[in-house]
Amino acid sequence: MNPWVVGAMLQCRVPPFEYAIDSWHSYLNFSQFAPTHPPKPPLSGECIIMLRFGAMPPISSSQKLKYFWLFPVIKKSLSLVFGQRNSKGTDTSPQLFFTLGSGRTGSTLLAKLLNRHSALFLPPEQRALPYILMIWYTQPRLTWEQFCGKAIRKLREGNNGWALNEESYDRLYKVVSQLPSEQHSPLAFYEHMVATQVPEDQAPQGYGDHAPLMTYFAPLIAQAFPEAKFIFMVRNPWDVVYSYRRMEGAEEQDPRRAAERWAHSIRMYQRMRRRFPNRIHLVRYEDLVLNTENTVTALLDYLGYAVEPNIFTEAEPQVELNPQGHSFQHNIQKPIFTSSVGKGKEKLTATELKTVEPIIMKGAQQMGYPR
Repeated sequence: MNPWVVGAMLQCRVPPFEYAIDSWHSYLNFSQFAPTHPPKPPLSGECIIMLRFGAMPPISSSQKLKYFWLFPVIKKSLSLVFGQRNSKGTDTSPQLFFTLGSGRTGSTLLAKLLNRHSALFLPPEQRALPYILMIWYTQPRLTWEQFCGKAIRKLREGNNGWALNEESYDRLYKVVSQLPSEQHSPLAFYEHMVATQVPEDQAPQGYGDHAPLMTYFAPLIAQAFPEAKFIFMVRNPWDVVYSYRRMEGAEEQDPRRAAERWAHSIRMYQRMRRRFPNRIHLVRYEDLVLNTENTVTALLDYLGYAVEPNIFTEAEPQVELNPQGHSFQHNIQKPIFTSSVGKGKEKLTATELKTVEPIIMKGAQQMGYPR
């Protein structure tokens, strides 16, 4: 049977399959906060992607026993359909790293600091990459030129304020569509995509991404970019919920939504740590603001770069990380401050605390945040 049909059937009829689309359901809650997202792909196709790349939280022993045969068969079928697609980059591929987390955890602050390093470049957040990867893995019959055309259309829809015009898109298509066949991969496309934002006087050795959206697709990204490293940002969950509550117009102003998003990010961290233990580095928001120098130094050591003193000076940012002027990112213009640490429990009402604590307590205990 066609695995796409199997996926659609399982989506409706097999309870454990709901776990396989956990990431997708969490992402649906993100749509109002980010209305510039590209159109969503068919849900059954997304389910298949989640199974293909193992983005599935742990299930109970009885479920494992009942469906022991099911998931290997489906994964094998998908491998036969999709094949082993190329994941090589260009001859001079920069190192890639992705900052994961729930949002409101300091990822933009970290990007601001890392952008002061002469060897690193982190553009503003973009929301196109997951859809570009889905095109690559779900439409294997496309020619390379067709893939590049579709990928650029997704970039148009999800670049979130990148400095691109029609000439930029045309130039990008011309460059990537003419790559030699051995470099036909989403990795090579992504490298050239990010390169459109690099200032002419820079030649970075590493590209970083700090969009929280990538958290929901981390296993997919890890498989597509096998040399990429991951940074996981975590923050006191009560502080995260309170920070989201102050975001005008965001769906996560609802404390339950914010708590679910934080809890999901912790599940994804645990999953990534199990599957890729040597590719993920934990950074706590509290350490980043209270002990900035040691925290960033340890992170740079993990990434393989020496510390540069100017990282810790209040220099003008080299990259505009908030090109759309979102009010919830205005703090990025300020010096590092610590006044928000531990404020959440004081500011949330008793009703809000009662709502969020059943959702966050397991993850809070796992991550060392006492009640």
